[in-house]
Amino acid sequence: MSVTYEFPGDFPASLSVMTLKSLVLLDEDDLQNKTRTAIFSSLKQGIELNTTTLQTGERYVLQAHISMFFEYRGKDTSLVPEEDVYVIGEVWNCQSSGTSVICIGLAYITHHTSNTTMVSNTSAWEKIVMDEIGSVDSITGLDGLITHVKCH
Repeated sequence: MSVTYEFPGDFPASLSVMTLKSLVLLDEDDLQNKTRTAIFSSLKQGIELNTTTLQTGERYVLQAHISMFFEYRGKDTSLVPEEDVYVIGEVWNCQSSGTSVICIGLAYITHHTSNTTMVSNTSAWEKIVMDEIGSVDSITGLDGLITHVKCH
């Protein structure tokens, strides 16, 4: 099953949540690798991610599962001028439901109103990644979308 949440506007963003149910749960390292592959193969043409600015970590999600996340920064080079984007991949296995969960979020954080004027806005990114202790980019809050994904 898969569902995607879209944030339209000058700073578009999206969060895709996929679940995989199988007799045997995927190894979490394999799950992370599959998610990385999915991110790079599904990006629209022109989005280039800088893999050297990668942040990784673990955190608790709503139902007390420990998730593994990784973050990329990049640019949409198909636009002139280029816009900055942030991408997160986050995965965990739910033993209770026998489900693997994959979350992929992408947010534009800059918007050029002209060739010389750039505005930044991270509110959609914050909504996607925030958690109580600020695991991702020190963004704290109780309403983060990924941390509220229910798997059972």
